[in-house]
Amino acid sequence: MRDDKGNKPSSIEQTRHKLRRFFPDLGVTLIELTPERCAAYYQTLRTAPKRHGGVLSVDYHRNALSEARTFLQWCVKKSWISENPLDGVEGVGRRNHGKEQLRIDEARKWLAKATELAHQGQGGAVAAMMTLLMGMRCSEVISRVVRDLDDDGTLLWIPDAKTSKGKRTLRVPSQLQPMLTALAKGRAQGRCSSVTMSAVGRVRG
Repeated sequence: MRDDKGNKPSSIEQTRHKLRRFFPDLGVTLIELTPERCAAYYQTLRTAPKRHGGVLSVDYHRNALSEARTFLQWCVKKSWISENPLDGVEGVGRRNHGKEQLRIDEARKWLAKATELAHQGQGGAVAAMMTLLMGMRCSEVISRVVRDLDDDGTLLWIPDAKTSKGKRTLRVPSQLQPMLTALAKGRAQGRCSSVTMSAVGRVRG
């Protein structure tokens, strides 16, 4: 997958995980994947109970179906199978189109608390502020390295996004500039030195 599409290792691992969940019978060969069998796989996936109760979200099982369909279409392209057995299987349920957004007053209160925590030295609060003030994805925040912070802390480069539009340079808001500069201070400029915090609140260095 990486050779054909240039996917990141993390994206490849996520795809593998979804495919393993969608196709649970490892002993079944590609030519044994009939439309009926694949439809049953999808039904099982979307109704299977989660470890802590409930079932998988619509977004997850429909994304898994899409990944599985793309994989089988790739197999058709490779001439390993003659047709895609998932072509007639439709996703079930309505996707969640966007997360609930903070209201203006809520955002002000949230930002005030995050700023307070940031001044106490909590880098995770700085990372969270970047998502609100700079419109960055969480994955973009935690994958930034010291060399991405440029021009005396006023610019932040995002050179490795999935799409060409995602590759961009953002202007750092004035209130974040001293915080990011402090996090980057004394850290190496290499690719393995993160300027922010990991998702579990531990500095990546």
